[in-house]
Amino acid sequence: MKSFIQSSLTLLLLLTAFNINASELKVMTYNIWGLPFPIAKRIKRFKVLKKIIAKQDVDFIGFQEAFTRTALKVTKHKNFPHVAYGPKKCLLNLSSGLVLISKYPIVKTDTIKYKECQGWDCRANKGVLFAQVNIKNELIDVYVTHLNAEGEDFGPRLSQMNQLIKFVQKNSTGNKTIFLGDFNFQPSSFLHDHMTTILGLNDSHQEYVLDNPDLSADERNGYTNRKLTKRIDYVWSSPELLVNESKVIMKERLYKNETLSDHKAVRTSLNY
Repeated sequence: MKSFIQSSLTLLLLLTAFNINASELKVMTYNIWGLPFPIAKRIKRFKVLKKIIAKQDVDFIGFQEAFTRTALKVTKHKNFPHVAYGPKKCLLNLSSGLVLISKYPIVKTDTIKYKECQGWDCRANKGVLFAQVNIKNELIDVYVTHLNAEGEDFGPRLSQMNQLIKFVQKNSTGNKTIFLGDFNFQPSSFLHDHMTTILGLNDSHQEYVLDNPDLSADERNGYTNRKLTKRIDYVWSSPELLVNESKVIMKERLYKNETLSDHKAVRTSLNY
């Protein structure tokens, strides 16, 4: 009995020490629906959105569909002074719409444009943004992407995923890794397995749900699309980043009785 008590106390002390030493990292991904004319919707909502983004208590945010100047204004904030952009526009094509804003210095960046696409997505230079962020003298590898919306998973999204995997492997340094974005596939997709098995990343929302069985059905589902029927926006993290919380936010109807985007945002808290 004495040995059991001593072992239990030792374990408790170790867990307490871990919680004291661990630092919290808060991240967010958000597709802000910043489409160009003539398909832009409710442009004045961006003024409201910018004010709300400024109040977000997170360390960095990965945006998708920040295609226009008006949409890009949403990503400019004094409290997020460090910025990185995905593939730029060229000729008749829009940019990738990818932006990363951070409270911490971005010390390295790289980008790729996807080679395959389908439908309207071919009008944008969709791809992957890589940024190495220096957080209190620890380098974290951060990626932001937006996969093709149209087609099946065996279509352009598979090709894009294969290209994404090679890009990550090329930039892999052994640092802790976070991946943000609108992936346009659901957790049941084989592409979800590619992220977990090939890249070895955890679906942060899935981890949070497994660790918290008493969550409501709405919290477990974590739906992020306009009709709240699919989970297609993700925060992925390397296994050493323990998940404190994963929450779908920006659900409120804050502009003319409508939400501020056709997607909801995902905010995740991690221990690193």
